[in-house]
Amino acid sequence: MIAWLAATALAADGTAPDAQALEDVLAGAIERYRGGLELPEAPEIYHLRYQLLELGQVDVQASMGSIISTGRDMTHALGVEIRVGEPAFDNTGFGGWQNGFVRAVLPEVLTPESVAVEAWRSTDR
Repeated sequence: MIAWLAATALAADGTAPDAQALEDVLAGAIERYRGGLELPEAPEIYHLRYQLLELGQVDVQASMGSIISTGRDMTHALGVEIRVGEPAFDNTGFGGWQNGFVRAVLPEVLTPESVAVEAWRSTDR
């Protein structure tokens, strides 16, 4: 399953990232990694999901009732969720930090290559 929130960051040439190309990269990663990831004597992966997010923050500073500065910061992130075993005995939450969730920051301008590299790194982690 791939969750995608539309990105609005523009490349240097003014074009928006191709959402379908990014979805295709993550769908390919799911197919490739779902069958190839394993740990010795551990159950197989039954759930692998990526979430491609655009996160925004707006800062406003005021003094004496007047706005003196504003700022906007946009960040892209990739979330990876992996679960092993089977849904009846879910691995989520065991062992403290080993909860099956990873989030990584992506470049401001998304490309299929940057998403593919971070999907590989985060899934491997």
